Amino acid sequence: MDKIKVAAGIASAVMLMGSAYTFFNMPVAAEEPETAYAECLGRVRTVDEIAEINALAKMLWGEARGVKSTTEKAACVWVVLNRVDDDRWPDNVIDVLEQPYQFGGYSYKFPVDDWARVLAADVYDRWTDERETGQDSGRVIPSDYYYWRGSRDGHNYFRQEFDDYSKETYTFGEGTPYED
Repeated sequence: MDKIKVAAGIASAVMLMGSAYTFFNMPVAAEEPETAYAECLGRVRTVDEIAEINALAKMLWGEARGVKSTTEKAACVWVVLNRVDDDRWPDNVIDVLEQPYQFGGYSYKFPVDDWARVLAADVYDRWTDERETGQDSGRVIPSDYYYWRGSRDGHNYFRQEFDDYSKETYTFGEGTPYED
């Protein structure tokens, strides 16, 4: 039995070495490498899109898992995406989330729970559609809201300016694609 395992291990190593030889001896292409794609939540997405959706899910896990309303959870994702669209912040999701002192409830080490990933992908798809068409695709918070503060009452309160309590927080109307 052990001889079979050793033989299988050697065969695997030879195959890997052959693959490495082929890979390292391939001619270098002058053009950009092709983008990797994968099936994810009903759509074919780039690896970068999947990474951004997973990062948003981790943010939701850390920042909004105790929030009662799906609309308010979705608004947290919209806040991140609003920042991506604004020149004052980086132009990708992960860089926005990893800015110092911005999202205390985000860590790349957090889990990607199914509920958070599905919601993050839904909002991400709506945002992508909105950017491509210029039409509202189910936005739950205006594009000029960049901050929120959580509360122990199970709600997040959204604002346009950081710590500007002189202005009221956003009040959600009936125009939400989510059943709360």
